Amino acid sequence: MPQRMGYHKKPRPAKIKKVSRPLEKQLQLPLQPFFRQFEKKQHNYRWYHWFFAAVLFLALIVLATVLSSAYYHRQYSAAASNITIKVKEYTPVAPQTIEDIIDQQEIAESAPLPETSELNEVDVDEQNLSNEQVYDLYEEKLPEENHVAAAEEQVPPTDTKPSITIVIDDMGISTKRTKDISSLAYPITASFLTYANNLNEQIANSVASGQEIMAHLPMEPQVMQNFTAEMLTTSMSSTEVRETLRDMLDLFPHITAVNNHMGSKFTEDKFRMSVVMKELAKRNLIFLDSKTTSHSVGPEEAERYGVKLVERNVFLDNKDDFDYIMGQLRQTEEIARSKGYAIAIGHPKEQTYLALKAWLPTLEEKGIRLIPLSEMAKLSSNTPNE
Repeated sequence: MPQRMGYHKKPRPAKIKKVSRPLEKQLQLPLQPFFRQFEKKQHNYRWYHWFFAAVLFLALIVLATVLSSAYYHRQYSAAASNITIKVKEYTPVAPQTIEDIIDQQEIAESAPLPETSELNEVDVDEQNLSNEQVYDLYEEKLPEENHVAAAEEQVPPTDTKPSITIVIDDMGISTKRTKDISSLAYPITASFLTYANNLNEQIANSVASGQEIMAHLPMEPQVMQNFTAEMLTTSMSSTEVRETLRDMLDLFPHITAVNNHMGSKFTEDKFRMSVVMKELAKRNLIFLDSKTTSHSVGPEEAERYGVKLVERNVFLDNKDDFDYIMGQLRQTEEIARSKGYAIAIGHPKEQTYLALKAWLPTLEEKGIRLIPLSEMAKLSSNTPNE
């Protein structure tokens, strides 16, 4: 057994004694040179030792970075494989003139009109059609809440009677039913469609009964069912809208007002309604907004261009029923008494004619005035319903 070399006999500092003695007892001889080296403080490290240690440390950092990058790259690649990004191909555009830019802004991109039957007014009287079939040809179906527009409560003037204007739309498409309305010798307002047959002759019959004439301008509805080629649509440019409108208005040289036929989509189009209002302002024409949509921009654009505008309060005959129409007429009277005036719109239907024939003679004893639209515009112009 090797000798212990007298290591245990040498005096030791107090700090080392507590640690080294137990270790020496356990490890015995193998660690004796190690403890002796520390005791003598023989640290023979050279500069290249430290250089090698620094290189080793940097190598470990680089290795850890590479391994972590590889790991996260693999994770992100797996996640990204489930994501699809669509990149729109860029197409260079040549410089444009100001005129080209304006023209492009005027033309709104829209889907082509659906293929539906084009309205042929000649067939209305020649074919044996039922009342409902005739009405379906030119009426836009509206929700029930659109039949009566809310009227602002106000005290009517004490020096005037409540005033009502009755406008009959869609005149001229059915000669028979137009004659019925024209036979009523009261100052109602007859709104003739621009594509009516024998337009001048039918207008003359209404004028002879003391009725006021206005133009009923076809405009695009939300749902296309039956339509005429002469219709203002949201796919038209400003030039097309203007030219089509002028052609329509030229058919009525002596009118003072116009209103929209259908038009629940067109009257929501701010840009094209501004074109309409510009032309009406030039001709000093009144615009009656039939309110086929609650989102009509008619009032806003009319005010912008200084056009007199009035709005419909009641639709009379969404149902071709005598009692229903009489109820709507009573509703019109109530609005006129509370507001001072009211505008009701009807159509040349059989039951509408019979209801008006019974109702019109009662207005005088009720203390209600029946006035044409041009006179109504003086009372209610540009006062939209709330």
